[in-house]
Amino acid sequence: MTDRDSAVRGMLVQQVQSTRLVALPSRRRLLIGGSLAFILSGAIAGGAVSAIASGDRDPREYTLEAPVGVFEHRATDFYSETILRAGIGDASIDLGERPEGATEVTFEFQCTAPGTFEWGLDAVTKGATYRCDADQFVDGKATGSLRYVFRDVTAGRHTIKIEAFESATWSLTATWAKQRPIEWGTNDRGQSYGIPKPDGTVPDLVAATGLSPSGDRVDGYLLGTEQTAAAEQFNEDEIPVDLPLYASDGETVVGAVRVGG
Repeated sequence: MTDRDSAVRGMLVQQVQSTRLVALPSRRRLLIGGSLAFILSGAIAGGAVSAIASGDRDPREYTLEAPVGVFEHRATDFYSETILRAGIGDASIDLGERPEGATEVTFEFQCTAPGTFEWGLDAVTKGATYRCDADQFVDGKATGSLRYVFRDVTAGRHTIKIEAFESATWSLTATWAKQRPIEWGTNDRGQSYGIPKPDGTVPDLVAATGLSPSGDRVDGYLLGTEQTAAAEQFNEDEIPVDLPLYASDGETVVGAVRVGG
């Protein structure tokens, strides 16, 4: 692989790790502010992802079809009971003191009525906006949720801040945790498979979550060379791109991930 291929592939891996991939036909928009420190994980629901710098209100938007998982493909140690909350409008959720050994807060947020929300750890992060539209609800219930991780949380007492516009309603769970990367495996073809390591090293097959032919969530792996090819045509004219999701053998197709919109 050339330096350029590595850079292009790294770009897509980073984009996969830092965005939420979703399943049509619903519409949900997630705006990711550049200063927010978390990794989003796969969660079934519909939508689009806009990658913006803080303060930029004219983002380039990508519709992403199937959830790509990073969170699910790590071993997680939990250091507290799960905190459950539901509310209307703005709120501050006390997480208590960071337990010894914990390094992050895992967080799941769900709209219980259409609305727009901003959130953050200890302070609302402007530019990180989560919007739920009316067509995302079936029989009055939301069709999905958003999960992400606040990483490298310092010692001390912390809170999660929610700002809900027009008194929209919501529910959430939060848990103190620490995640341990799962070591890569090697298949019979000599391909490595797993999740990217903290130093930026990427396996041949990257762990992901997509949609099976029947429309169910399915875990599998994205082939790095196909990620590179998708990244090279990642522009508004040529996306979306459907990427096959493989079993760990690198041959058996178990589903697909659509990147683009």
